[in-house]
Amino acid sequence: MNIQTFINQFKHSIKNVKHKTLRFYIWEMEDIGVAYVSTPKVASNSIRAMIRQRQAKILFNLDEDIRNNKEFKTRLDKKIKRSVKPSRIEASKKDLYLFSFVRNPLARLYSCYRDKVVNAEKRHKLCTLSPYGINFWMSFDDFVFRIAEIPDNKANDHFRSLHTFLTYQGNSFVDYVGKLENFSKDWQPLQAKFGLNFPQTDQTSRRVSGPALPLDKLPYTRKSAEAAARRYARDIELYDYSDDIDRLLDRR
Repeated sequence: MNIQTFINQFKHSIKNVKHKTLRFYIWEMEDIGVAYVSTPKVASNSIRAMIRQRQAKILFNLDEDIRNNKEFKTRLDKKIKRSVKPSRIEASKKDLYLFSFVRNPLARLYSCYRDKVVNAEKRHKLCTLSPYGINFWMSFDDFVFRIAEIPDNKANDHFRSLHTFLTYQGNSFVDYVGKLENFSKDWQPLQAKFGLNFPQTDQTSRRVSGPALPLDKLPYTRKSAEAAARRYARDIELYDYSDDIDRLLDRR
């Protein structure tokens, strides 16, 4: 390794290790008193796209598709997106009704692997998770075992436990939590109560983590499934995924 390569990798590590800082990201629709708490790898791109499109109409009377308008999205995000420290979440919540979505932690972890390890090599020179000892084309089992060693207070947002985005000091601050596995059904209360349009499938057409697979089709071995289940035990219990994980383990 030459010195320039070392310097580049060092800078890369410093940049990406900042992602371990714990913050909540809230996307507001103040006109109806609702906000979305973003959870990475849980249809967040689709939900944010819906919110952006809606608020572009509300705030700027803009009907055109804004997905490819980076300059306008940056301007819009300054009005509707907030980054909040955990200690400030209750004060920041104001009178907003907060909602979010969760996903089976083992399916979410596989999506992270597909996105950040397998497919990312086509788009990046360096793996964005390299500061965590993760590199392109490492096996899925090795990826899982490495993630299992990283606590949430040092984790990147894409594999940090979901409850760390939705709870503070052990208490949930979110009013409604749906599941990605029941996305259409679980979106209906939001549509009925607030008139929120269902996030369109074409808003996720740029999916980079690959096609969704049933849980029992994911490439977990018995050992890696057990390691992932231990790593995300709190999510599995809190969001009622125990039966799904037990069925997966029974088939390994």
